[in-house]
Amino acid sequence: GTTADRVYAARRGVFNPRLFGRLIRSYGRIARRLGFNRYRGDLLIGYPGHLDTIFLRLLLPRARIILDAFIGIDETLADRRISSARSPTRRAARVVDRLALRLADLVLVDTHAHADRFARDAGLDPARSVIVPVGAADPGLLPPPPLSPDLRVLYFGGFVPLHGVQTIVDAARLLRDDDHIHV
Repeated sequence: GTTADRVYAARRGVFNPRLFGRLIRSYGRIARRLGFNRYRGDLLIGYPGHLDTIFLRLLLPRARIILDAFIGIDETLADRRISSARSPTRRAARVVDRLALRLADLVLVDTHAHADRFARDAGLDPARSVIVPVGAADPGLLPPPPLSPDLRVLYFGGFVPLHGVQTIVDAARLLRDDDHIHV
């Protein structure tokens, strides 16, 4: 579903029988197609696949699971201000995070800081994490851009705190009098 659908489901909390019914049916279909415990291939599970990692590890124990963790589910709920840190939903999210990070054979993270935090808070073996930076290549490796009298800036993303929209707005405000920069 959409981000709004996922936020709605998260706000309903851990007691959402309809969601769990859909998930169980989906995992069963995947496991049947891949041959349950006979499947030995790689599974790349994208974010937010923490819960998927747990169920698929149980259904496909011989598969090599690679989880693109990006950030934890608990961190996502905190970022979107969904329930308090002590709520059953957030506690369940922390359990899901820990289990998924421990059950995956390889965990992709975006920064060394996230790898360190996952190791400290969730028991992720640092040898099983791979840092895959998000964003563009090192600017020093790119050809110089064509010279232009104007700079056009486009923001493409969501409006959650994690995306740093307030920083972008503050920077645009500082540059508002520069006729060569268009945000």
